[in-house]
Amino acid sequence: MVAILNMAATWIPDAVINFKLKSRQEEDKSTVFVKDLEKTLVQQWCLKDDDSNIMLFGKDGKLLYSGAGKFTENQIQQLLKIIRDELLKN
Repeated sequence: MVAILNMAATWIPDAVINFKLKSRQEEDKSTVFVKDLEKTLVQQWCLKDDDSNIMLFGKDGKLLYSGAGKFTENQIQQLLKIIRDELLKN
């Protein structure tokens, strides 16, 4: 998994976030944390700023799901179904 952090969207100092990310990366070896310092992805991919954005890509790089904001139970179930279906393909 890749988690991209919009560093420009928070008032928390980068040093504090970097410290926390370092310990988190040591705990969770399966996630790669990428810091977006200038809201590049928000601007280039038209994501919702200052909010949660979830984008699910297949192994081929195709976008399978995209959503932003607080997720409903229905959206969560839809996302989980897409993940299950993709895992069963391989």
